[in-house]
Amino acid sequence: MLEAANETALEVAVAADLDFLRVEGYVFAHVGGAGLIEGCAGRVLRRRHALGADHIRILADLKKKHCVHALTGDLDIVDELKQAEFFLVDGVVVTGARTGEPPQRKESDRVCRHARVPVWIGSGITAENLPRYFPRADGFIVGSTFREDGNFLGALDPRRLVGFMESWRRCCRELVPRGNRRSG
Repeated sequence: MLEAANETALEVAVAADLDFLRVEGYVFAHVGGAGLIEGCAGRVLRRRHALGADHIRILADLKKKHCVHALTGDLDIVDELKQAEFFLVDGVVVTGARTGEPPQRKESDRVCRHARVPVWIGSGITAENLPRYFPRADGFIVGSTFREDGNFLGALDPRRLVGFMESWRRCCRELVPRGNRRSG
């Protein structure tokens, strides 16, 4: 669901018996294409509970792509992470500035170091850069890289999919993912 339709997306997740929900604007406000997006943690958590869907995990975008974060310019991404954890998020998503752009390594590394919840990379992962991000993240949301020229509006490209999966299998054999190194 685009443009922070988080409660509607939750209702879809419940109806479809999904495992998780990706939420925009979980904590703090930002400005997106539809205008001001306000934090929704309280509303989404209450709605999830009212629907009897506490088993559906909430993954919240931090410093969401395609948005302006001037309202929270005094906070960095780790500040937003800590606030999301305080509001009982189940995992966080780190992205680049736009679709198809990976997050800045320095920024994603800081989130991974400080997070007590799973960290997903939500944009810009390719067959080529997957080995750099694989050991640091708990999950990946991948889409554009499977399309012609990596264009999110392009047709699916089976060669790109095969190449990505070869890289994925190589990473699984050779690299230790972040979640497997946690203690306790």
